[in-house]
Amino acid sequence: MVQKRNVVSILLPTWNEQETLPLVVWHIHEACTERLVDYELVIVEDNSDDGSLQVAQKLQGIYGSSRLVIVARKGRLGLFSALVDGLLKATGDYIVVLPANFTQHPKYIPHLVAQQEATQADIVASSRFGDDHNGVCGWSFGQRLQCCVKTVLADLLFSLRLSDPTSSYRLYKRQVFAQLVHALGDTRTADSACHLGLAFAVAAQSMHCTVAEVPVTAMQPVYSDKDDVALASVGRFAVHAIGLYLRQ
Repeated sequence: MVQKRNVVSILLPTWNEQETLPLVVWHIHEACTERLVDYELVIVEDNSDDGSLQVAQKLQGIYGSSRLVIVARKGRLGLFSALVDGLLKATGDYIVVLPANFTQHPKYIPHLVAQQEATQADIVASSRFGDDHNGVCGWSFGQRLQCCVKTVLADLLFSLRLSDPTSSYRLYKRQVFAQLVHALGDTRTADSACHLGLAFAVAAQSMHCTVAEVPVTAMQPVYSDKDDVALASVGRFAVHAIGLYLRQ
């Protein structure tokens, strides 16, 4: 009897990612086909003004509509609602959330899948930290400092069972992801990947989800944050984290 392989739905929210989108999609396809991961890619396009939707449509013509699904939205509606709409279109047994700006490499998707199969964890999180961390590549001092401060703050407030609570690059069991989305409701304060990563991590801990980790190397984004906005970024994260803490 042939064992049924689980399908992995990769949610890729996009806004003005026409340059990185072909590269990200190609690496997803290469990584998954090489490691025999049965996948579908759900691109949630937030009405970009740089032609990202047209690029996605061309890619759909290359990879096929059964492999690449497009959710074209009529405005920039935000990251959380993009994940909700992506989940509604996804058919997979597992959900992977992947940034579209190529700060996280798609090559780790098979590693997330393998770790889930080995541990049966509800969530498999990527980690730039931990005992066997791979860290970051090409980040400025300001970016490294931001990340460290946010991670320390999250640990102080929540004592999470994650070494990298601000990373949104994770694999979820489908039903767990749906439960987390329902628990978070309309998370308007989660306007960035790291904010949303923390919100999901806090909700997962309150639901007693089991978690495993995979070490990854994060990369410099195509459009990088400048160091002079580091303080503002940390401030916004602190407001978001304290808000989550008070709502517990």
